[in-house]
This record gives sequence, C-alpha cells and structure tokens, in this order.
Amino acid sequence: MGLFRAVKQLVETANSPPLTLDPDDAEAIRHSRYHRRIVLVGCGFAILGVMVGLFTSAVVASDVKSAKDVKGLFLVPVMYGAGGFVFGMALTCLVAPGSFLTGPFGGPWMKLIGTRNVAFARVVCLLFGLLVTAPVVGVGLQIAHGIL
Repeated sequence: MGLFRAVKQLVETANSPPLTLDPDDAEAIRHSRYHRRIVLVGCGFAILGVMVGLFTSAVVASDVKSAKDVKGLFLVPVMYGAGGFVFGMALTCLVAPGSFLTGPFGGPWMKLIGTRNVAFARVVCLLFGLLVTAPVVGVGLQIAHGIL
C-alpha cells in the first residue's frame, strides 16, 4: 500500500537518529538543530490542524443527522492533523539551507523528497505542501459536512 509506505518513510525520516556529533563541529550541531526544527514545525502544524479539526467538528456536531456523520466528525481532526504535519515539514524543508539539504542530516530528507537537486527539492516541497494539504483539508471539510 503506497500510503502506508509513504507514512512509514516519513516517520522513519523524522525519527532518524542524529549522527554522533563532535562538540567542536558547529555546522553539524546547526544541522542537527535544523533536523529537529523540521520535526517540531511539522508537529506544531499538526497540533494546529487537530485544533482546527476539533473546532470544525464541534461546529458541525450540532447539526448531526446520522451515525455516519458522527463517525466522520472523529476523522476530521486526524485528517487536519496529518495535513498540518505534512505542510509544516514541507514548509520547513522549503526554506532549509542548501548546506543542510546536501549534508548528512539533510540526506534522509532529500531521499524522502525524491531528488538530489536542492532547487528542485524546494519546488517539490512547495508543491507537495500545497497539493497534499489542500485535498486533505478539503476532504476533511466534506466529511465534517456529511458530503462523504
């Protein structure tokens, strides 16, 4: 299944253990911090997405007509959270320093993006952030309103 494999690869990249750092290597320490920043920004947007999803579900819950609608209301915060996580990581990779992306800490992110070219990786991050997040949020809205 492509979706599960993609999620697994995303989680493995985010959880990849940092390389052993030489305390004197300022660039390696900076890159390690940037790796953590990508994950933290993704988590921050995920939390924001879950909060928006909960708010949307609460607003729509007052007009629930069937059990199917109730099940959908529980799915909306999860979908918004996933969309927020992907958007936050794509946004942070979009503005990542080129030295990070070409270095050992950025290597797993570049592999996840699917290219070795930094300029192309930035374009992919922009498109991925927009083209993946928008449909997830759109489907979440449709589920919340009982369309799907």
